[in-house]
This record gives sequence, structure tokens and C-alpha cells, in this order.
Amino acid sequence: MLTPGGSSGGEGALVAFQGSPLSVGTDLGGSVRIPSLCCGVYGFKPTTSRLPYGGQQSLNAPGTDFMLACAGPISRDLKALEVLVRAVIDARPALYDSTAIDVPWRDVSRLEKRKLRIGVVQEDPVFPLHPPVRNTMDEAVRVLRSKGNELIYLDPGECHVADATEVAWKFFGLDETVFSHLKASGEPVVRSVAFINSLAAALPRRFLPDTNGMDKFKLLATLRHARAAIVDDWRKIWQNNALDVVLCPPAQSTAVEHDKFGLPPYTTLTNILDYPSCIIPFGRVTGQPNPTPFVKAPGQIAPDCMTPLDSYVSEPKLIHYSLRLSEYS
Repeated sequence: MLTPGGSSGGEGALVAFQGSPLSVGTDLGGSVRIPSLCCGVYGFKPTTSRLPYGGQQSLNAPGTDFMLACAGPISRDLKALEVLVRAVIDARPALYDSTAIDVPWRDVSRLEKRKLRIGVVQEDPVFPLHPPVRNTMDEAVRVLRSKGNELIYLDPGECHVADATEVAWKFFGLDETVFSHLKASGEPVVRSVAFINSLAAALPRRFLPDTNGMDKFKLLATLRHARAAIVDDWRKIWQNNALDVVLCPPAQSTAVEHDKFGLPPYTTLTNILDYPSCIIPFGRVTGQPNPTPFVKAPGQIAPDCMTPLDSYVSEPKLIHYSLRLSEYS
């Protein structure tokens, strides 16, 4: 049995077997997109506060949500994602929820015929892609290029996939409310959470200074400074390459066994950046032995889909591009 992903895995599975035409999940590190890729459906993570999120129950102590989660739709029909997101934005949720931002839906029909400049996030050296995912990305690039689009491979070092994961897991560890409750109750940590935390502890320190023994106020300042640096480097990527959209692997692998998924570096990147991101199912794994076996090198961390992403607060544009890209899947 393979996992449907998480944490919105129930929604992903329900949509996949047609128990629901459209569901809403929540996403802090990939929890809308990971279930979508595992279940072979579409999933959309907007910019935080683009869809109303006020009043949601947090696992953290009040005021300690150092990275914000967001709500996003899951469906077998990509057009349904646009219908939901546009309907919510057109209702001006900021009038009813102080956490929502009041940015109207934009008409992007002018982009309909223009060929696209598409940046491609390549495999991060710390988080290698399994052969089915690598092959799917290669095929997606081939198909998109054959349709006249311009594909630009981005420097893995400039994309900060591993660096964003390092920063995100330090953010997640700042508040210990959940684990204090577990410790007091004697309840063991869920195996998948324990597994992910063990992988996070083994992450090579490449981007952050040594934070051992650092007081939490200084650590928070350090993490916010590091996050800002990643965001600014991505601003330069967009500007220097004149990109319309970016294509990125959503995970290192397809669905895996229960409790074995591991870290989600390729989805966590867009949470750090606070970019909208959409899962597009693409291709099928044949089940035949791959001619290039997966071998994990020392220092690498590992346990089919493609995912486009866009820059801040551009949901209409990203959904439009996703609809165009899905025509090739």
C-alpha cells in the first residue's frame, strides 16, 4: 500500500476516487500538493492570505506561526480550481476576514497566444530525483519546447531548494507546543513525523550559521534574514531571465510506502518564497525497470508530476499558465 500523501491526503484520495469533485486542503510545506501528486490530481497552493484562513486551528501557541499556512483546492479538473479560487477572490473575503488580502482577480486573457519563457528548477544535489520523476521532468521539457516555448534551466545553487528546506525546518522547530503535549501525555510521535524530523536533523548546514545554543529571539532574526535573502535571489532569477512561469519537480519521488515520505524540499521552497504553485499530473510510470538505477550518494537525502509556480500574488496568471501547460499532459 502506498501513501496518499499528507497532510491533506484524505482530500486527495477522496477526489482521486471521485468521492468529491472539489476539495479544499491546507498547505504549510506541501500539504495540498503532495497529496495531489501522490493521487494523480490537480492541487493549487495560493499565496498566503489570498484565500481567507482566519480562525483556523493552529498546532502552535498563539502568535508563534512563524511560517503561515494557506488553504488551496484539489480536483481532478484543473478548471474547477480556477472556478473556486476566482469565486472566493471575487467575493472580497477581506471584508469578512482581517487575515485576507484584498487584491482583485485579474484578467490575463492577453497572455493567451504568447509563447512562454519557462524556467526549469533542476535536481538539487542534496535531494536527488528518483528516475521516474527525472524522466517526467525531461519529457515535460521536451514537449513544452516542441510547442515553441523557451525553456531556461536554472542554476541549482541559485534556486536554494536545500537552503529553503533548512530554513523552513528551523522555523517549524521554534515552537514546541505540540511536542510538549505529546511528552506530557506519553503518546509516541507518529512514525512519519519522527522519520521526517530525523531527516531534518541530518540536513547538512550549508546556508545558515551554527544555531546551536542560539537564543530564540536571535534565531528568529537569523531565519527571517535568511528567508529574505532567498526571496531576493528569486526576484533576481525572475528579472534576469524574464520568466513567465517556472517548472519544478514537486517531490523527489512518486508515492511511497506509508510513513516513508520524508522531507518535501521542492514544495517547501514555494512556502518559503510564498509563491502560488500548482500540481499538474503528467505522464505515467510503466512499472518497467529503469535503465538508470537510483543510487543515493553520501550526503544526499532521499526516500510523477510537474509543478509550475509563479511569483507573489499572481494566482490568475499562474492558473492561466497551468491550464495552458496541462494541454500538453
